[in-house]
Amino acid sequence: MIEFLKLESRRLVRRPEAWAPILGGTVLFLVGLTIERASTSEQELRDVFGRATFPVLLSLLGLSIAHGVSGGSIPSPTAKIALRAGLSRPSAITATVLLASILATIVFPAAGTLALSITRDVPPGDSSLALGILCLAAPAYAAGYCLALTWGMRGAVIFWILDYVVGSSGGSFAAAFPRSHVRNLFGAMPPFGVSQFASSLFLAMLPILYLALTIFRGERLALLVPTTIRQND
Repeated sequence: MIEFLKLESRRLVRRPEAWAPILGGTVLFLVGLTIERASTSEQELRDVFGRATFPVLLSLLGLSIAHGVSGGSIPSPTAKIALRAGLSRPSAITATVLLASILATIVFPAAGTLALSITRDVPPGDSSLALGILCLAAPAYAAGYCLALTWGMRGAVIFWILDYVVGSSGGSFAAAFPRSHVRNLFGAMPPFGVSQFASSLFLAMLPILYLALTIFRGERLALLVPTTIRQND
């Protein structure tokens, strides 16, 4: 799997079309959050991040990273080549999700901190809070969209809608989506009344759950495709 991670990383670096959605999502996040931050009189990050704009931008950034790394499908185009070379499907899927999660963990807090710092002074405590929450949210969103992309872009759109609608409901089902826990950590309504510490644990566990479901979905897709087609995939 280490060799495949290197292969995926090289593909990501060398192909501009892989970076296009990632850069586009990052720019959209930066511009949107900068405008939101500059247009509000609220001084607290909890108030800024509690608005509707932030979760939309955050989710779209996660989608752009997952799409860029995976090429818009799970298994990714590079994974399909590795599968023909003998790499197991779970290993290939794990490597793709892991790479997307690592990249998201770098991009999320960097973009968020930059957007906040270029508009007005942010207290060190607030910056640390934003950095920590974004680091927790990053792999959850990246892995969630990797799972959704096993159904193609239609699945990604459905995940985005569910994360926005169900994730803001505060009910039991909201706990399955990153938005509910991010909102709780920024002081909004928690999913089914859990504490902020519990939401931190949920955010840390969601990538593992999404990865397991992505591997299961990948295996199911492999069973549904005839052997002759899989060999030519």
